[in-house]
Amino acid sequence: GFSHFMQERTALLNALGGPAATFGGNWTEPSQPVRSALVTGAADTRKQEWVRMIVQWMKSEKGIPIRDDRVFFFDDRDGNVPPFAGTGFNARQISCSSRDDIVGLCGALVAEISEEKGVRDCTRSYG
Repeated sequence: GFSHFMQERTALLNALGGPAATFGGNWTEPSQPVRSALVTGAADTRKQEWVRMIVQWMKSEKGIPIRDDRVFFFDDRDGNVPPFAGTGFNARQISCSSRDDIVGLCGALVAEISEEKGVRDCTRSYG
């Protein structure tokens, strides 16, 4: 229920370093403008739009410019990485060695989290 949902958000927030590390600890819902580095409920295949809005928010509201080539996105779901091609962002599909159809089973392997440039899913790179 809702209590479990809130416990999960709190655990994730704490794992990310708390409110200071996430610039407030507030969660942005899809119907709201970005108001932190945390977004929940972003539609599949449109996550690159939310990443762009977070980068813009960081610059305009926090005075922290982040170059597109220094942004790294990771996702286990098929279809969410290819739309990052042409954005200037880096994106990687994770959990490639353990899959349940379109989603990963185990989360990322340490080796899958890297600062390697480009856009790559489990099967190919995108220009």
